[in-house]
Amino acid sequence: MSEEIKNVLVAGASGNLGPFILEALDKDPQFTVSVLTRKGSKSTFPSHIKVHQVSDDYPEDELLQSLKGQHAVVSMIRPSMLKENKSLISACVKAGVKRFIPGEFGSNSVPQAARDAVPWFQKKLDVIDYLKGKESEGLTWTSVICGAFFDWGLTSNFLSFALPTRTATIYDTGTSRCRMTTLPTIGLAVARLLHAPHYAASANRYIYIASFNPNQNEILASLENATRETWKREYRDAAETRRRMLEKGIGGDMQAVEENLIACHYSDIEGMDYENEELWNERLGLPVEDMDDVVRRVIKEENEKQ
Repeated sequence: MSEEIKNVLVAGASGNLGPFILEALDKDPQFTVSVLTRKGSKSTFPSHIKVHQVSDDYPEDELLQSLKGQHAVVSMIRPSMLKENKSLISACVKAGVKRFIPGEFGSNSVPQAARDAVPWFQKKLDVIDYLKGKESEGLTWTSVICGAFFDWGLTSNFLSFALPTRTATIYDTGTSRCRMTTLPTIGLAVARLLHAPHYAASANRYIYIASFNPNQNEILASLENATRETWKREYRDAAETRRRMLEKGIGGDMQAVEENLIACHYSDIEGMDYENEELWNERLGLPVEDMDDVVRRVIKEENEKQ
């Protein structure tokens, strides 16, 4: 597998992670990057980047026109949108696309224990299973497992640290470790994976990256140091939170789905944190990051918004 990847299409390049992937690809001189959006999208992109628009139901004829000449597709379409993912993947096969990177980014969804704790992870495996069925037709895939988005997780309170009120919600004793990656590093990893020799080595497999592997107490200490304030602490039982939020999530409560996921992040669920998997950070030449530096940057940026 020695072919060079040059033309890269990012499907759904907005949201939390998409702009960082788009930026990393755009900065790399090897790639000519373009974007695929729905016609109803109001997202905007740099003027020099070509934007392909398709109808919301992803019709094949429109997808094929957008995919013409593309070598790789990075999809930010949520795995829960299985119909749209299948339409895009099938069109990639017909268009002769060589590599597909699905919107897997996040926790390790492969272990059964992880899917029992977070049933919605099954949608991720459904997308991968569909991709595996297309391997014989010439389409390869790479799935990037990166854990929680660290910087976004702080600003959004997903990681259970409320910056405006200086309040930390600690699960159990706060000592369970959780792999996390910053958004710029995820974007850089995607770009590097499309370069030789990583392109060939990463075909039809999961790869794992992480910026940090902290516990909540360490994150809180870093936040208190950066803000020079003592934060309020609230404590929750992780197992009980997971039980309640899983029940609500199955009933359709999307906030409960998110709360179940973060409680799982701060629990010792076998394999979900990919603790036994080899990290590709060094292999891809990703930067060695300092958590305290990132926390200070996040706090500085948040203060400047006020």
